[in-house]
Amino acid sequence: MSKNGKRIFVMESTYTDKEENLQSKIMPMLPEGTAVTTSRNEIEYICTEYGVVNISYESITKRVKKRISIAHPQFRDRLTFEAKKNRLL
Repeated sequence: MSKNGKRIFVMESTYTDKEENLQSKIMPMLPEGTAVTTSRNEIEYICTEYGVVNISYESITKRVKKRISIAHPQFRDRLTFEAKKNRLL
């Protein structure tokens, strides 16, 4: 909210589920019924341990590509496959 401030979202790229399996926090789509409390226009930068991307004023295709680029490397191929399957790429 500061003058000339940036809207930055910082997150880890993965989490460990109940069965101790590594899972990606970057997902191709939100599960049905997920509450969304912020619009896509409210985030300018997304940061993970794999990089930082600026997604402001980008098309859906470019946003998807940029988000995949900062996902854990183990999940990038699957995310790309799912994005193509859902016609996001």
